[in-house]
Amino acid sequence: MNDGTFRNSSLKGVTATKKLDAATGTGVFENCTQLQSVDFVNIVSLNDAWFKGCTSLTTIAGNVISIPQHCFENCT
Repeated sequence: MNDGTFRNSSLKGVTATKKLDAATGTGVFENCTQLQSVDFVNIVSLNDAWFKGCTSLTTIAGNVISIPQHCFENCT
């Protein structure tokens, strides 16, 4: 995934089964205001601003080792 791959999309849920790491872009799900749940089956670390502005996000499941600054900025 590149920077902003799903930015501003209307996704409601995501299940990621592929191993992802910090090399994956920034702001991948930024401002996905309808995104409610994320399940990371094989995640090593998240990157900056992945969920910035995801105001409906309530559930995150999976194996996450590293959560960087601003990853969940402006989430309620």
